[in-house]
Amino acid sequence: MILLKLLWFVRPMFGAMLLAITLGVLGHASAFLIPVLGVYLFQIDFKTSVLLILIFSGILRGFFRYGEQYLNHFIAFTILAQLRAAVFKKMRTLGERVDRGELVTLISSDIELLEVFFAHTVSPIVIALIFNSMILYVLYQLNPIFALIGLIAYLLIGVVIPIVFSHLGTETGQTYRDGVGNLNAYSLEGIQGIKEIVNYGLESSFLDTLKNKGEKLLESQSHMKRLAGYNRALCDGIVLGSGVLVVYFGLQQAVSLNQLVFGFVIVISSFGPVLALSQLTNNLYLTRASAHRVLGLMDEEPKVKDVVSDSLIEFEGATFDRVSFAYDTTNVLDDFSLSLNKGQFIGIKGASGSGKSTLLKLLMRLHSVNEGSLLISGRDIESVDSMNLRSFESVMFQSTSIFNASVYNNILLARKDASEEDVIEAMRRAELDDFIEARHSLILNSMGTNISSGECQRIALARIFLHGGDFILLDEPSANLDALNESVLLHALKEYQGTKTIVMVSHRDSTLRFADIVYNMEDLLM
Repeated sequence: MILLKLLWFVRPMFGAMLLAITLGVLGHASAFLIPVLGVYLFQIDFKTSVLLILIFSGILRGFFRYGEQYLNHFIAFTILAQLRAAVFKKMRTLGERVDRGELVTLISSDIELLEVFFAHTVSPIVIALIFNSMILYVLYQLNPIFALIGLIAYLLIGVVIPIVFSHLGTETGQTYRDGVGNLNAYSLEGIQGIKEIVNYGLESSFLDTLKNKGEKLLESQSHMKRLAGYNRALCDGIVLGSGVLVVYFGLQQAVSLNQLVFGFVIVISSFGPVLALSQLTNNLYLTRASAHRVLGLMDEEPKVKDVVSDSLIEFEGATFDRVSFAYDTTNVLDDFSLSLNKGQFIGIKGASGSGKSTLLKLLMRLHSVNEGSLLISGRDIESVDSMNLRSFESVMFQSTSIFNASVYNNILLARKDASEEDVIEAMRRAELDDFIEARHSLILNSMGTNISSGECQRIALARIFLHGGDFILLDEPSANLDALNESVLLHALKEYQGTKTIVMVSHRDSTLRFADIVYNMEDLLM
């Protein structure tokens, strides 16, 4: 059922798929003719015309094979690109996620494995059906017993073995893909928290856990390799056995030598398409598991759905009115009230876990309140157009996402239609003057490993300036910065503020020194 759902994505490429199938059938027919015509030349009659057909069959086989593979991979990678875009679009509707490693695996590895289905499963099945039906007709004309032997062998290799081995390997494949996701998530957490791991002396514990996860993956992989070996051995045995049966029954029926030789060669030479199907099960374990994860995400319902409204607003302030909120069973806010007035620089401090960041997430509508109401410009946030809300909210977190692109493109993410002058002005405001000249040539590494923490945060600040929202939300923006970089960041924010509203949450008093008013979460929650 999972794989059938994937066929929905093939619809736009139906014409190309049909051409790939045609070339595939012609390619296998060309390959089939080589041994058959060879037998004719040396067993029946050596004719120049037959020799030329044999030579052209060998040449055309290459062209047909190339065309089939090219089209199948063109179809596969076109669909994968569309699927990645669809998955990314879906992820944006699902709001905040904590399983970042799982998502990385899904977008990269899981979707990549679906290439096996689109390039090596759909058209090969149809090719095998058409080509081997043609061969059965030829065998039937030669000898009905030969056709029956071929039919049984084709069904065993192309249908029974794939179904049986797919069933045997499904659970292992799912375990393997889940293990890859867990390993990636654990590795990503380790990379991001490498300083804490070293500071607390947890290197050995981290490496031991990493090793255990890797060994479990190897166990699953070894099981799948064994199944692949059994699969191949059975298929080879059936091919050899079918040839032996053709010879045996041919001798029993006392058919002519020519009939016997041709029957043997035709049967032995016709297994290419169905053998390709049998070998698919070696990859379909993982493909089914990957498809299950990808389609599971696509079917997931967002906790907070976007709002579409013709009535747009400007930011005039925000109010938490007796709001209660909980993550699953963990209560965070209870009968909470707070007004955020327009034009103020508002600081919110408190210990970790006190709910500071939750306030920002509610203001961003990553979550909906359980009770009470959250008002934006006097209107319930649940009725505010989502794109309108994002247009006047600018956000900066403790850690900044840096992408493998130029400095310019990393900043341009905040407003894709911004001019070159707008980006340069945002960079100047964020104290990124040293990067202006090299804004196009300097390519940043993923996670910003080739620049300092302060420079990463100033890039995030430049994004805020370029976006230009009137409501700026800052979640521990200087937590990873030294005193100098923190001072640069805060001065730039204060100079930029004007009539804009800034809400900054932090647990450090020094970070909130520019705030017009500072609220303590412990006092607000009393």
